Amino acid sequence: ATPAALREAWRADGAVLGASVLALVIDEADLVLSFGYEEDVDAVLGGLGLRAGDGRRDGRRQGFLLSATLGPEVSALKRVALRRAATVRLRDEAGIFGGDRDDEAALAQYYVAVPAEDKYLVTYVLLKLGLLEGRGILFVNDLLESYRLKLFLDLMAIRALVLNAELPLASRLHVIDSYNTG
Repeated sequence: ATPAALREAWRADGAVLGASVLALVIDEADLVLSFGYEEDVDAVLGGLGLRAGDGRRDGRRQGFLLSATLGPEVSALKRVALRRAATVRLRDEAGIFGGDRDDEAALAQYYVAVPAEDKYLVTYVLLKLGLLEGRGILFVNDLLESYRLKLFLDLMAIRALVLNAELPLASRLHVIDSYNTG
């Protein structure tokens, strides 16, 4: 939930949030404050007894801030929401999850800006000429475009799956499992 949605649900139920929460996880921590959630984050932290300087921090709770970047927003949120914080930084050469698996260390991301009328041609060329090794994930801007791309790739005998939030959970899990098994 967003900080605003959590705050609103907390207000609507009239529950004592702090009594039952043992962990606070903020994903995309670098974006939370930049999206204007400062007041909501402050209210949630206050309700949990985690606000800096309020003297009632509870040592039983754990907090996690997850972010791909460690900018000033994350540092500010870390000072407010965490005590005795540790920062974990992953090295590219060690693999995505800090391991030494070759497939993790070889992960790459590409972005190609092309005119709209050429995007299918460029995608086809990249895939058919083997310029992209292994499996890949292609992101598109909207749901209709994802199905257009899938149909195009199917016509070119290139296996493709579509994953989107409108699919039922079981279908999404099946798509992810199919991707992971090759």
